[in-house]
Amino acid sequence: MCGEYNASWETSTFDSGGGPITAYQAQVRMQSEDWWRDCTTSLEKKSCVFRGLVNENKYHVRVQAINRKGPSDWYYGSFDAVYAGTMYTSKKIWLT
Repeated sequence: MCGEYNASWETSTFDSGGGPITAYQAQVRMQSEDWWRDCTTSLEKKSCVFRGLVNENKYHVRVQAINRKGPSDWYYGSFDAVYAGTMYTSKKIWLT
């Protein structure tokens, strides 16, 4: 079965000196894979829905903030895909 997963995050209060955040990039990959899939994100929502995930697999998700100075380091999380209707449980990632 395939499903979707909603990842959301909060931004850090740490000031990188690069000005306000202008975008985020979020990616997901199955633990057994080497490649990451991109997700289009919203600056305002601070979230992303990953679709087409396979039940009973472990996934890794990563997010980075982008400002005029460039991208931040990646911030990582992981989750097990457990099917629960049409959507998997949400996960919040904290960018620090």
